[in-house]
Amino acid sequence: MVYRARSNGKWKRIRTVGKKVRRVKCTGLKKGTRYKYYVAVYKTIGGKRVILTKSLPVYSVTRGGKYGNVSKLRIKVSTVNVRTGQKIRLNVRVTGKKMKKADKKVRYVLTDPSVAKVSKKGTVTGLRRGACYLYCITQNGLYKRIKVNAK
Repeated sequence: MVYRARSNGKWKRIRTVGKKVRRVKCTGLKKGTRYKYYVAVYKTIGGKRVILTKSLPVYSVTRGGKYGNVSKLRIKVSTVNVRTGQKIRLNVRVTGKKMKKADKKVRYVLTDPSVAKVSKKGTVTGLRRGACYLYCITQNGLYKRIKVNAK
């Protein structure tokens, strides 16, 4: 199920997708308005839909307003080598048409949080030996993948 809301409004289900329907076309959007979306995976149990998991919310601004969306995410490194207990700060840059402060935020998601941890500001700390991937995700869904090697 795909849900949509204005930036500070109530969530509304706009479409249920599946094997036959894989795309959602949004109509009736207002110019220069910020919307947020998420996808929920459900399973029908006893005739009721039970939500199993939800995606991260994705934000988007429609054309015709003062503000725009993120168009580029730049990171200088593709691999980070970190020792156990060592901290490394990532240099992540977000660019695009005039954006609000909230649009410049980057979310960080690790594939294996037992190998390393990452702060909200992008500081990677090695926890134990191993390797994992770090996804740097902008508010509108652009992402870059970085390999993290902990020694």
